[in-house]
Amino acid sequence: MYGTGWDAGTLTEDAYNLAVGNSFEPGYYSHYTNNMLSLVLYAKLFSLATHIGLSSYISAYGFCVVFNCIVYYCVGLLLADSIYKLTGDKKMRSLGFLVCYVFVCISPWNFVLYTDSLGIIFPVLVLWIYLSINENSVKKTIIKWIVLLLVSIIGFHIKAESLIMLIAIVIAHSVYVLVENKGVEIVKKLVPIILILVLLVPAFKLGSYSVIKTFESETGMEHDREKSFSMFHWLMIGMNVDSDGTFNGEDDNFSHYISDREERVSQNKKVIKKRLKEMGPGGFCELMIHKLILNYNDGSFGNGLDGEGFITDKFSEDTPANSGIRFFYRPDHKGFPVYLNLTQLMWLGILFFSLFIKNEWNYRFIMLSIIGLSAFVMLFEAQPRYLIVFAPIYVITGILGMSNFFDIAKKMEYLTKLKSIVNKRK
Repeated sequence: MYGTGWDAGTLTEDAYNLAVGNSFEPGYYSHYTNNMLSLVLYAKLFSLATHIGLSSYISAYGFCVVFNCIVYYCVGLLLADSIYKLTGDKKMRSLGFLVCYVFVCISPWNFVLYTDSLGIIFPVLVLWIYLSINENSVKKTIIKWIVLLLVSIIGFHIKAESLIMLIAIVIAHSVYVLVENKGVEIVKKLVPIILILVLLVPAFKLGSYSVIKTFESETGMEHDREKSFSMFHWLMIGMNVDSDGTFNGEDDNFSHYISDREERVSQNKKVIKKRLKEMGPGGFCELMIHKLILNYNDGSFGNGLDGEGFITDKFSEDTPANSGIRFFYRPDHKGFPVYLNLTQLMWLGILFFSLFIKNEWNYRFIMLSIIGLSAFVMLFEAQPRYLIVFAPIYVITGILGMSNFFDIAKKMEYLTKLKSIVNKRK
């Protein structure tokens, strides 16, 4: 384990201080409201750790890392079962779990207490719920879609990208119903979707209100809505050609300096329009290509690259017992490029086999969710790390594509043998 800097370090230290009763600066969370729920959850974990005797910061941190490991392991189980539900193939299920275990579950991101480690379970959980609950009765159907909505709301307030899976499912499911059914059946099967759409806005507003009130109750501090950044702040960052749409201090400071929320949103929009005008269609397309490459070029999802001082506290010095694994596993050790090469090789393999996924209704919402995520990180702030919450979904697409790839290879082998037999007879 190690302590990290940037936003994750801020959240971790604040969560520990909240758990032990120390003061901290809450202004950060008024700007970045998406970190409120994660702060409260990790504070509860730190509090639990101290209550069972893990009173030092490092031991309590380790307790939270163990929780992260459990979350990642559950991700592997949900992924494997989802693959089995989609393919009915036990071998593909086992292979999927193995790939997920190496590529996702033992990722060094496990050691970073941040929204990524908490949010990674939600897209695959939403997928698993959608595949697991049958719609053979009105009651089950309504329960299924309400559960999907509730899980997505929680996921959204930990990691915004989590909502993309629900949106993809709603779109693909609606199109399927319209194409495959007629008359009254269309109306019957679209009722749950309509219910979700009606509840969507009020449910998310209620969710946001609940998160803010929970934050205020736990911290004893009032949230300053005027300081919160809107989506236009992140879109403004995403349209910055000089930084390839990645986080940059200049844009961040620009929004910080404007105290009035409405004025900040207005100024963000003006900067966005100005940048789009300066880029033109050709420049915009070029920026999107740069951001697409930047987001997808790293199988470790940017581990060790995020912000200044990725490792700020080593916690303990190297010993004969831990130096072997640290050599390959920590960004501050010389063997880390070996680990990066392994993840990059697996990442390229996953992306390659994803190209062979079957064009079937059962798979379309998965591919649509990946298109949605790609659009999200291309338009807003670009970061390879933002893809990690969908890492299990990428593994699923890779395994589904691999299954079809093997089927194609078997058919080609059969055709080759058949052609050989025919030629011999001639």
